[in-house]
Amino acid sequence: MNEKSAQRHKRHRNKRRFFLEKPYHCSECNKAFSQKRGLDEHMRTHTGEKPFQCDVCDLSFSLKKMLIRHKLTHNPNRPMAECQLCHKKFTRNDYLKVHMENVHGETDS
Repeated sequence: MNEKSAQRHKRHRNKRRFFLEKPYHCSECNKAFSQKRGLDEHMRTHTGEKPFQCDVCDLSFSLKKMLIRHKLTHNPNRPMAECQLCHKKFTRNDYLKVHMENVHGETDS
């Protein structure tokens, strides 16, 4: 096995291990995780802990990535998604999609 094949095999083996081995279990609901970080983040769903707080509006989030996404809403230069039927504006395209389905009965299909 050459060097490149060995590296490819190792990556594949590690990828399999990452998804198959889940040694960290939630004591509340027994959900399993491959990494301790995943368990730690999951535990916040049970405790209600929200350690990541927006410094603009004081909203709190359980995950840092949710805070980062939220902070984009405070950017006045952020492009907005606009409904072509009623001209309501949304900070995210998926919010516009839900609006289109719920208010105007339209789907993407």
